[in-house]
Amino acid sequence: MLPGGGPAGNSLAGQCANVAVVFDFSRYMNKLGLIDPAAKTRARRTWHRPRRLRDAAEVHHLTYGPDPATHSRCTLGGMIGNNSCGAHGLMAGKVVDNIESLDLVLYDGTRMTVGRTSPAELKALIHGGGRVGQIYADLAKLRDRYSSLILEKYPRIPGASRLQPG
Repeated sequence: MLPGGGPAGNSLAGQCANVAVVFDFSRYMNKLGLIDPAAKTRARRTWHRPRRLRDAAEVHHLTYGPDPATHSRCTLGGMIGNNSCGAHGLMAGKVVDNIESLDLVLYDGTRMTVGRTSPAELKALIHGGGRVGQIYADLAKLRDRYSSLILEKYPRIPGASRLQPG
């Protein structure tokens, strides 16, 4: 693991943030992907350093806003796992505000793409069944059970994404 927030699933000091086995592929998964200045997006490959993404984006007069203090050493995968923000979080949002979708491979080999999901899409995914349907059903249950408590207790942070009760 990398000091200061390496692969997804570890925290600021490099320690695992959960009970897990963390594989660090940052040595191999380090290609930046294409930046589309018109759409203001970057294609895939999340394991490189955010500093490289910011440098490449600045050529197009763009930036990647989330910038934790460890941005020269951390990876975007670790930033996703921690929903990092940094000093520019108020201006440009946290990681969750800067991700359109993620292609995932789960521990059991299930592949899925996740991102903002409309109520109709959520219903279709749940009704589709299988592993993906069960994951979405379980997430919907968690949302329905705890969203009002989170909305009540979580501090109002400027620019923060808001939960939408089900």
